[in-house]
Amino acid sequence: MTTPMRLCSVRLAQPAALHLSPTRSQRYGRLLVALLSAVLAPITQAALIVVDTPSAITSNDGKCALSEAIQAANTNLPVDTCTAGHSSGTDVIVFALPGPTQIGVTQNLVVTQALSIDGLGLVTLSRAWASPTTSLIVVDMVNPAHDFALSNITLANGDNE
Repeated sequence: MTTPMRLCSVRLAQPAALHLSPTRSQRYGRLLVALLSAVLAPITQAALIVVDTPSAITSNDGKCALSEAIQAANTNLPVDTCTAGHSSGTDVIVFALPGPTQIGVTQNLVVTQALSIDGLGLVTLSRAWASPTTSLIVVDMVNPAHDFALSNITLANGDNE
């Protein structure tokens, strides 16, 4: 008879009170989820793409902006420093930004491939222009088997159609 071996133990402190901003333990928990996603992504043949700048502009600046991350997921090619998406499985976009961050979106973010975006409770996407009929995110998938998920993120000033 063999005894099960414990490979890893993680203990997160519980918050003492309700806070409007995430507590340190909540941020560590979200970081743990992101790290586990990074470990599990190769198993499921999906890419983990990490946004590391609050800039919404696609440019060759050595950073991975949200628009570049979505483009990398859609095309399955690297964009600037964003990891290439994978043609099978649902790619995952997460954010490595300090504290709560607002990203001013300057163009429609068009999703055409299976994708999950997790703001880890720290990201707000806000339309950066005045057009009341422009969407923040447009999901335009050709393959009906593909899914799109948006979680732990706040959307502001966008059109909901």
